[in-house]
Amino acid sequence: MVCIFEKESTTIIFDMTGSSGGLTFAYAISKNFREDQCISYGDSGNLSNEFVHSMDKDSRKKILFCYGHNVHHFNELTDNKCHRITMIRNPANVCISYFIYCSDYNGIYFHPTGEPPPPQGDIEGTLKWMERIMDGARSNGPQPNYAAKYILSLFGDTFRSDDELFEKALRRLKNDYALVGITELFEESQFLLNALFPWINVKIWKRVRVNKTPWDELDVDPALLARCADFNPVDTELYTIMRQRLEDEIPSITASDVYLDHKAKCISNDTKMVRHLLVGSKTYLPPMTPEIYFDLCTRTSANLISRITAEDNEMIYKKRMDIYLDRIAELEDKIMYLASST
Repeated sequence: MVCIFEKESTTIIFDMTGSSGGLTFAYAISKNFREDQCISYGDSGNLSNEFVHSMDKDSRKKILFCYGHNVHHFNELTDNKCHRITMIRNPANVCISYFIYCSDYNGIYFHPTGEPPPPQGDIEGTLKWMERIMDGARSNGPQPNYAAKYILSLFGDTFRSDDELFEKALRRLKNDYALVGITELFEESQFLLNALFPWINVKIWKRVRVNKTPWDELDVDPALLARCADFNPVDTELYTIMRQRLEDEIPSITASDVYLDHKAKCISNDTKMVRHLLVGSKTYLPPMTPEIYFDLCTRTSANLISRITAEDNEMIYKKRMDIYLDRIAELEDKIMYLASST
């Protein structure tokens, strides 16, 4: 990162795109401010647009962090220096996560084509339901290219071509945002955020899950993932470009002990990330040398061991002891393999 912003009279505006882990990122940022310095509004916030517009000028000036869907215009309501950030996710995963969301909440917000979703937890049924909707006309299901349309506030616009949508969304992402984070590279995005805004402590966060049913793309047919990507061609291209840009900015970060300790801790706290690490998946990892990858596996194993042996955590993890022991054994096997191949 080449730019570090000053804290004085600075408001960070977080434009959240759908199903992208935005609430977790927002939680991490909000913990660096007082409650009265943060607001959440727009399509998903706890305040109405009317309320925010009715706030007096001095009240809006006190707001240092604003987040939600479609909150682009907050910079027009304050005299503070405003810097936009956003987070985008692999669009195939966004697509699947959205349909699981509909299933988890019984289609409270959306019944594509009028067909009720499968029961909560029926992953297989939900994926088949999703395929049936994608088989129909685009307008019958959720609008494709969620991220581009959130960035441009273009929901319901049926006259824009994919090429024009891509060009305008990419231009805005490159020119109007101080940071475009990547959901799959969550920790790396946090560290880049800290490079831009040094007063943001990246280590304070907890995962906020909206979906009730856990799932993993490793369990999804690759052909279906490819189809979901094809259903979102603009977002797929935007994601590829912005992920590459982020990866190009972080080599100096990923070699540091502070980053590796934080990444290892986060991986050890997440069953899905441990699984991806074990099978060599790069989904949640930036490019790194074999030596750094070996180091990360070693630190992750040490984190898992410390969670089991710590007295304070003994009762918490007792029921999951076998799972953690299996993880450690698999990681140690991987570490031995990596050590023998270097």
